[in-house]
Amino acid sequence: NKTLKNTVQMALDCKLMHKLGEFFEYGPTSYLVLGEIATRKLKQSGITPYDYLQKNILAPIGMKARIGQNRDGSTNFAGGGNTSIGDWVEYGEMLMAGGQYGGKHNFPPQGPAP
Repeated sequence: NKTLKNTVQMALDCKLMHKLGEFFEYGPTSYLVLGEIATRKLKQSGITPYDYLQKNILAPIGMKARIGQNRDGSTNFAGGGNTSIGDWVEYGEMLMAGGQYGGKHNFPPQGPAP
């Protein structure tokens, strides 16, 4: 999708307007950049960001979520996703327990690795 690639490139080329940690503004740009970083990092492994999320983050804690995908099959982080309130509760409890879920430590302190 040429428009999406242009938007991602514009986001990557932007100069910071504020010092990190001093300002937050909600919008899709940060998710576009996250998607591009994940795509580049995972490219050599042959796994898509969508598949990575499902396998390494959602499935281990029993969470079922639908994450948007673009027409070309790439993950649409800016398009969001959805899941049930029960799954969000489970996810929140896992985070509050330092990454533990069901008696198992699912994530190291530095977060999941590819």
